[in-house]
Amino acid sequence: MAISKHRIKELENRLQSHSAYLKTVEPEIQRYFKILTPKWPDWLDDYIETPEMQRLKFVSQNCGTGYSKLYPNYTHFYSVLDHSVATALIVWNFTGDKKQTLSALFHDISTPTFKHAIDFLNGDAKTQESTEAPTSEIIGNGEKICKLLKRDGLKVKQVANYHEYPIADNDSPRLSSDRLEYSMQTTLINHFETENSVEDLERYYRNIEIGQNADGEPELAFASPKIAEDFVLGLSKIWHNWCDERLQLINSLYADILKTMLDHHEITTKSLYHLTEPEIIEKIKKSKVEEVRKKFDALRDSKTYKTGSRKPKNSIFMIGNVEIKRRYLDPLVRIETNVSILTGEEEITYAPLSSVSPKAKKTIDKFLNQKFAKYVWL
Repeated sequence: MAISKHRIKELENRLQSHSAYLKTVEPEIQRYFKILTPKWPDWLDDYIETPEMQRLKFVSQNCGTGYSKLYPNYTHFYSVLDHSVATALIVWNFTGDKKQTLSALFHDISTPTFKHAIDFLNGDAKTQESTEAPTSEIIGNGEKICKLLKRDGLKVKQVANYHEYPIADNDSPRLSSDRLEYSMQTTLINHFETENSVEDLERYYRNIEIGQNADGEPELAFASPKIAEDFVLGLSKIWHNWCDERLQLINSLYADILKTMLDHHEITTKSLYHLTEPEIIEKIKKSKVEEVRKKFDALRDSKTYKTGSRKPKNSIFMIGNVEIKRRYLDPLVRIETNVSILTGEEEITYAPLSSVSPKAKKTIDKFLNQKFAKYVWL
């Protein structure tokens, strides 16, 4: 007797992995995860449930911008834990390698509250890597993590530096799991200024394979230059959101507020790791320093900001000449496939999309030449 489609779906749902973490994420995010890897890697659950990783579910991937009315599009809270898991799923999907997958899972394990805003606090607005320093220490001090690594025959040094694995991370603007993930989730989860549907993102993702770049390293690449072009032209609309004046202003303002609170001993550096963002915000609201409260009110409630080439005479908070980290993508694409006469094997040649697509090159050049205001203020 034939089984109805409804019963088949019900059976699939009952038999699939029921990760405790998966139960906590919204259906839209679950659907996104299924695009990244159709079969959930059960072994990853134990690592996700460790205290060091669970802390990240209280850290916003979007650097605290979701708490400001300057970013009305942030309708979903997407945590650093969500980003870390998704990045790991991409690596697992393409490599099936545990150590590379775990390096991706752990790549933001040392991220404090408000994420890159703390890089601004550390004077690292351009590279935004200052908060990565304690990664090995946090993993190595994680009792449960170390037991799990021993169980799986792995060492801390094999999973503590995702920069060692080009599929997980590489030099910008190449495509890595990290950049691919935050590109996809920004448009899918918060629908930022793009017309990409879930189906569009799935079409892009299904076209990706592992290629080899000019340095002889493995790199995520597109099999079709046309699909790669659609990917870049579609997602390029969100690139400015990762580096524009609005983001620089908010990151700098968080950094200023937190520095003042540190100077007045209202919080400690450890607070940025031991407290959640809502808990830190409550401390900000109750600060004895009037300037702290005033600036946070402006950060939270302002719907507009101002820019100009001259310093404003009056402002609640102002920044000028901030060094910008420009985040964009120029993915590798397959441009030629030949069959070796000697071996009979396929020989595939790859090149950056900008070298074969005038439209992509024009889009990238326009972004790189985009000028930002000298001064930004509330």
